[in-house]
Amino acid sequence: MATHSMRSCQKRLFLLWLLLAGGIFVLVVGQSVIGDQYGKDDQLEKVWGWLLPTIMPTLSLIVAVLAAGALLGKQNERPVDPFFYRTTMAFSTVYLLIVLAVIVARTDTTEALALMQKSNLFLGPFQGLVSASMGIFFVKGPAPGS
Repeated sequence: MATHSMRSCQKRLFLLWLLLAGGIFVLVVGQSVIGDQYGKDDQLEKVWGWLLPTIMPTLSLIVAVLAAGALLGKQNERPVDPFFYRTTMAFSTVYLLIVLAVIVARTDTTEALALMQKSNLFLGPFQGLVSASMGIFFVKGPAPGS
């Protein structure tokens, strides 16, 4: 089984989050600009108040770690356990697809906001799993002797 370096796994996870979270962000920006997607401005604030804490903490962590590594010239090339890498990719993909589904699975503003609030019941714990698995790639320090 082929092994990947920590740095290459970090970059792949970043690309996944950039594409999916970025696509979700662009979708909600488009809905916000159209103006009639969520009704009044206070409803729009609630939508963004739900979305930003749902994706920004993880995306910010990823960007900060990659930027710090680039600025400090530290290339983490230690091998990664393929199981943890695949698990983290799967958790991230499913999580972001559920976030997307919550945004597109609505018929009116009231229903959309209610669904977003209800989704916190399952997205919150799931975000914890995503964050824990991301910790292996973006928080854990270098291996001893590195």
